[in-house]
Amino acid sequence: MRKILNLILIASVLLTVSCSNAPKEKTSDVKKAKEVVDNKLSDNTVNILYFFGKRRCHTCVAIENQIKDIFALYKENTKVKLKLIDTSVEANKSVVERYKVAFSTLLIVRVQDGVEHVSNQTSFAFTKAASNPNLFKTKIKSIIDSGLKSINTK
Repeated sequence: MRKILNLILIASVLLTVSCSNAPKEKTSDVKKAKEVVDNKLSDNTVNILYFFGKRRCHTCVAIENQIKDIFALYKENTKVKLKLIDTSVEANKSVVERYKVAFSTLLIVRVQDGVEHVSNQTSFAFTKAASNPNLFKTKIKSIIDSGLKSINTK
């Protein structure tokens, strides 16, 4: 029993360390994300909010890449918005606090008639974005489509 608990503890520490000590990403998308993110979401929209820090693990990067692929399917639809939010940027502090984000987080937020409906997909993203990207894309796309249907049927 003690060995099992030790293994669980070691696995937890490794997961935490891998997300916090990964090499810093140096992509144009990260630089772009350092722009200030508006704290207000437009009404009657479906928003993909991906929060991340300076240092990201393989899974964190996979989530962002999968989200970008999904968003590309909706690029013509002005009702779907993607916001990549660097939590380490001081100017983004208000949006980070608003959604009570402490680490990499994926939220799908439908705003309908001024009311936000938040779907936290963080756990699902961390378990499927890298290991099963097709399942990940299918589920996230389904959530977005459902949100769009809800907005369009009012």
